[in-house]
Amino acid sequence: NAHVVWMSQIVSTGEYMIKYRKIKEDGQLDGSVKVLATASTKFPSLDIDSNNNLHIAWQGTNIAYQIYYRKFDSSANPLTDQLQLTSSTTGHSQWPDLKVNANGEPIILWTYFNDSSLIFTRLSTDGNVVINTGIGTTSGFFNFREPQLVIDSNSFVHVAYDHLYDPNTGTQSHSISYKLVDQNGTVWSNFQNLNGGIHPNIAVDDSLTAHIVSQKFISGAGQQVTYARIPAEGTPV
Repeated sequence: NAHVVWMSQIVSTGEYMIKYRKIKEDGQLDGSVKVLATASTKFPSLDIDSNNNLHIAWQGTNIAYQIYYRKFDSSANPLTDQLQLTSSTTGHSQWPDLKVNANGEPIILWTYFNDSSLIFTRLSTDGNVVINTGIGTTSGFFNFREPQLVIDSNSFVHVAYDHLYDPNTGTQSHSISYKLVDQNGTVWSNFQNLNGGIHPNIAVDDSLTAHIVSQKFISGAGQQVTYARIPAEGTPV
């Protein structure tokens, strides 16, 4: 079965909610649309563990933007309470991305803007926080955007993100950067400015090589797709 989550706008208020639907193997819809999180919620990220449970993180509003998590069964019935991972009322937390590791534990990346931090959070299978740590902090506002992660067969976490602020020049300049992180949030390698781009997407092959694609505007050519490859030994190509 396929499982789909999306943000749906409420016409009367302009706010968003998170919705879900299951699709059968033959492509037919299975059951009705379910609302998983109510008004002022955006950007859901979904992964499925080996028991077919759904793990979902999203961005919601509680004075400032916050990051939320909840675990559901394969029919989108809640298995845990809704967990608010952040609590700041003075700075926004945004753009969560979630993947489940081999132990069934969700790993969530998200950004906190006030101190321009990239945050790594690992939860237990029942939704308790195991690790919550920064894996990148700079003085540049909006320095980390749209982090994307993938977990390889050795349980290392490969991270790509839009590195917006250039601390060397003090200007906004989009580029795609990369980190290799272990399950405890320790950074093993870090490569900045692989190429100019936005909206990164990352995958890792069987040789543990990371492949990153992104979107880039090139004058005279319009929007293009850029590509970077980082072999297991860690030298970008």
